Amino acid sequence: MFSKSNNSMLAALIICSLSFPVLGFETEGDGLRRGEGTSNRKPDLYISEFKMTPSTPVKGEPVKIRIGVYNKGTAQAGPFQVKWWPGENYSSPGCSWNLNKMNARGGRILKCTYSGYPSWYANINTKVTADTANQVAESDEGNNTFKKRISVSRPASGSEGGASSSTGSGADSSDRKPDLYISEFKMTPSTPVKGEPVKIRIGVYNKGTAQAGPFKVKWWPGENYSSPGCSWNLNKMNARGGRILKCTYSGYPSWYANINTKVTADTANQVTESDEGNNTFKKRISVSR
Repeated sequence: MFSKSNNSMLAALIICSLSFPVLGFETEGDGLRRGEGTSNRKPDLYISEFKMTPSTPVKGEPVKIRIGVYNKGTAQAGPFQVKWWPGENYSSPGCSWNLNKMNARGGRILKCTYSGYPSWYANINTKVTADTANQVAESDEGNNTFKKRISVSRPASGSEGGASSSTGSGADSSDRKPDLYISEFKMTPSTPVKGEPVKIRIGVYNKGTAQAGPFKVKWWPGENYSSPGCSWNLNKMNARGGRILKCTYSGYPSWYANINTKVTADTANQVTESDEGNNTFKKRISVSR
């Protein structure tokens, strides 16, 4: 038999065990998270900062680049690559970095100096992407790329020949340029299913004042996919003319809650255009299980 004092101690222990059940606390870099299994944690990389100096580059002159990359997810990311392209349709990046890892809620500042733009542009989209090879499985695969529309000035020396005095429809032929853009994009089905074929229909149009060509058009199932799903080689496209391009993609290798599909005209930047910033079209889609 228990004594009166022992009975009191036993009752207190029972009350304590009922009032304070054991919880599954797990430690993370930003503190304690209650009952969250490690299998549900994923990194989420995005571009937190972008700066060019000077903000309006001059053709042929060096440009300093400063990029912030941040992991706002709940798990470590890495290894992965970060790349910056002077123009979104440039075939090669201007600067690139290999990062071994990035902790959850952690970031890095990356810097480089670009030797200089090979041409002047009235408008061009510069681009930076985290995880360019899609090495990291993230909670959001649609926010890895940052773009900014900039202009690139002619050199002050006037070596470009100065401004033309011609205006309007009577402009000299040397001032005429093509201007390619994506006029139409359609996927069938509109919400693809993992592993099942997808039909792609793309409209490309030249709204400029000169013929374009040759050039390439490519479609990527996801903007950060390393290889396109379909591609076309076009010999030429007349001013105010266009083409409808079609293909069938074999199927997405994974399901996605959100992913940006992308199509670009003049992927290798072969055509000198009046506007280099409107060659790419993106659409956020989902891919079902």
